[in-house]
This record gives sequence, C-alpha cells and structure tokens, in this order.
Amino acid sequence: MSFAFFDHAGRIKDLILTNGQTAPSPVRAPHTLEISELFQIDKGKIDQVEAVLDSVPYGMRSAVWDVP
Repeated sequence: MSFAFFDHAGRIKDLILTNGQTAPSPVRAPHTLEISELFQIDKGKIDQVEAVLDSVPYGMRSAVWDVP
C-alpha cells in the first residue's frame, strides 16, 4: 500500500503534446491530489492495482506522516 500527495500549482496554461500540438491544461487553479494505492503481487509481479484519488486543499500534507 502506498500514499502520496501531488501538488499542482495551476501555472501552466497550455500543454505541448507529443505530436507538437498544444492543448489547454485541465489544471487551472492550485490544488493537491491525494492518492492511495494498493498493489496485489502474484509470483513476484504486480498483478492488480487499486487506486483512489481525492482532491484536497492546495499544499495539504498527511496528518499521519508529517507530524511536527
């Protein structure tokens, strides 16, 4: 099982695609994504992944691991 937080500042307005075209960024405002993942291992290899994403306030940290 793993947990992570991804901070998106929302400053990039346009994305450059691999084909050279540009597309508007879907991230328009600062926000943080919290992700929890559970991995099923079978014969030493990842067999299945279950993931849950939640949008939380920008800059939020874990209440469990980031205790001062």
